Amino acid sequence: MMDRTVVDPGSVGVHPGRLEVLLQRVREDVERGPLPSAQVAVARNGHVVAFETYGDATPATRYITQSAGRPLLARS
Repeated sequence: MMDRTVVDPGSVGVHPGRLEVLLQRVREDVERGPLPSAQVAVARNGHVVAFETYGDATPATRYITQSAGRPLLARS
């Protein structure tokens, strides 16, 4: 099982600026766009660098992903 402790993105080779662009885009889509809620988890080499929940969701909220969501799910 993967450790869910959030680590500094740069420590595992994730560009902090690019990560922030992703998180800001999701945040804006929830606050001003079509999404009522969203969760984003980003990990590299088994280390979580971001786990954010936006909108009406809680960290315990689970989403059903369909075929269209497959490109968004990846394992490094």
